[in-house]
Amino acid sequence: SAATADAEIKPARFAVNDRVKVLDERTDREVRAGSDEVGMVGVTGPIPLGYYKDEEKTRATFRLVDGVRYSIPGDYATVDADGTICLLGRGSACINTGGEKVYPEEVELALREHPGVFDCVVVGVPAVKWWRAVMPSTQRVAGRWAGGCSRGDVRWPGNRWPSARRRAVSCTNSSTAS
Repeated sequence: SAATADAEIKPARFAVNDRVKVLDERTDREVRAGSDEVGMVGVTGPIPLGYYKDEEKTRATFRLVDGVRYSIPGDYATVDADGTICLLGRGSACINTGGEKVYPEEVELALREHPGVFDCVVVGVPAVKWWRAVMPSTQRVAGRWAGGCSRGDVRWPGNRWPSARRRAVSCTNSSTAS
């Protein structure tokens, strides 16, 4: 993303309706509003029949849920109490660390809240104990130290602070913004 700390950045948000739902990844049950459950966005309406000569990918992407056919392209989201969908990120970009799914966009948004962080990027790196570790690299604001990122310095969406984020967040200051 090209966003920086001085510009207010928010995750994409839109409402659940009769054509857009957030579905549990394993059961295809609709995620309850306000539950903080993470599911996958499903869209119905005029959608393709499937992938040409790729039945496996077709089955994974196009699912029949309660008699309605949905396209589920791989975007993870939650549903706020008011029915607003909050996108967390694409599943293919998700970092699986210690059995938890961490969305780079969510970590980047939170780190940019720190007054010493100008910009950042988050990637998954190999880790012996957790399989993958969350590795942020930050560009600090000139004259400010962005080290010491902690729960008190960073606001997570929905006040969530999962254990994977607690053990993974550290600031690596690579350069200074001028």
